[in-house]
Amino acid sequence: MRADFKKFFDKHISSICSTLAAIFAYIAPLKRLISLASSDRFQLDGKLEGIFWIIVLTVFLFYFENKANIELMFDDNNQRNSAQFDKKNDVSCFLPEEVTRDITIYIGATNLGKHSLKKNITLTFPDSITLTGTSSYEMKFVRKNKIIIPIETLNNVGDTRGLTFGIGLKSIRPNSESYTVKVDSDFKFRSIKKKNNLTISWG
Repeated sequence: MRADFKKFFDKHISSICSTLAAIFAYIAPLKRLISLASSDRFQLDGKLEGIFWIIVLTVFLFYFENKANIELMFDDNNQRNSAQFDKKNDVSCFLPEEVTRDITIYIGATNLGKHSLKKNITLTFPDSITLTGTSSYEMKFVRKNKIIIPIETLNNVGDTRGLTFGIGLKSIRPNSESYTVKVDSDFKFRSIKKKNNLTISWG
């Protein structure tokens, strides 16, 4: 029941806020409350209260439209099972010479507006790493040492989506190093919620 309500709320948040703003602007509950509490000694202009409710609910709507609702998780196997999205342990990937490891990136996205669909998720790997997609679809997201995933490919998928990529070393690296993959996006206010980190090491 709670999950169904949250899904309904996320889907219709714009309509709910617009309706509440219209109702509160019309009935002016603050005006009535202040008038009753002060025995009619203080009055609040109804139009002013209407503007107040519109501003408050616009801010409320802005918050919910821009809250973190894109989740990302790394996994180091090829089992594309959305149930694994509950797993939160960090992933450490050691790269021997001439060996490619498969890393799966699980992404869950809901409540995305049209503006959100124009943005991208960017994962940055070290320059010494080679990246390949395990299919032609996933290969479209590879840009040298980065994986750039357009939000529009997620488009309110609801359940998690798994994308698998092969990572390896460009050449022999005798020095031991480690690197935590960076996750960024084009959003100014929305954040990508990482459930865990991916650390790559070699040497």
